[in-house]
Amino acid sequence: MTFMDSAVDKIKVWFRFTPREGWLPQDTEGLWTIRVGEDTALVQNVPFLQDGVAEGDVVRFVTNSDGLHWAVGRVSSSADFAGIKTLLTRGVEEGWWFFEVGCGTAEWWNA
Repeated sequence: MTFMDSAVDKIKVWFRFTPREGWLPQDTEGLWTIRVGEDTALVQNVPFLQDGVAEGDVVRFVTNSDGLHWAVGRVSSSADFAGIKTLLTRGVEEGWWFFEVGCGTAEWWNA
């Protein structure tokens, strides 16, 4: 695969969210993705502001008249939440660490 082949598949998908009081004033975040379908893309970097999406997730997007790609939902998650929770709990029980969940999705809480 040439550089141009790989560059063409990479797109930035934008996410909208409600700014948090007392935090950064942004209401959007752009994440680099690799297009995997007509309207789906694989997230390639870690979000700093956006909740409910992670590197490795597949998201659905729409493209507006300006050519910007806007996320409209998550198709699949890359995480084994049950396995992660098991490991975190074991670490607490064995005194390795303490953890708290700052922002969890329904998938996390139900795992």
